[in-house]
Amino acid sequence: MEAFIRFDQYNYIQDQTKNLVQGHTTSNDSAVTQALKSMTHEKVLECFQELESEQKELLEQVQHIKDETEAIFFLSRLKQLIVPFPQLNENEVKKLFPKIKKFKIPNLNEINWNELSYLGWTDHGSNRKYMITYQNGKFEPFKARLPLQHRRGCVRFAMNMNM
Repeated sequence: MEAFIRFDQYNYIQDQTKNLVQGHTTSNDSAVTQALKSMTHEKVLECFQELESEQKELLEQVQHIKDETEAIFFLSRLKQLIVPFPQLNENEVKKLFPKIKKFKIPNLNEINWNELSYLGWTDHGSNRKYMITYQNGKFEPFKARLPLQHRRGCVRFAMNMNM
């Protein structure tokens, strides 16, 4: 089976699986555990727009998980089917932000691309946050200015979507 799960989808499935295991651990009521199984099954399948029958069969196994050992086994099979975030080099990153002449890019060789839903970093020198997503076969760059103004304990963000 080819990889079909994004890392953010994997994390969501992992959270739903933990909730299911916790529900089995804390509840003796079969109606409650059955409802939890159904909700988990529904939430996991809703993560995906289109699934082949083999993929759907694999994901449907989530409803049969009762303990942590079964969860670990299920999640380890899913982890092998994660689609890695497409690797970028420094020049490709710079081309995504053409109006910015000088900014610090993280060391791209140290990144585990299999565990990314997006590439993001903070350039403390310019007080900016950068983010690159990959949607519909193309990279989408975003940048945010991080003003040092605090209001009631919260940092205010000013997003600039025009690159």
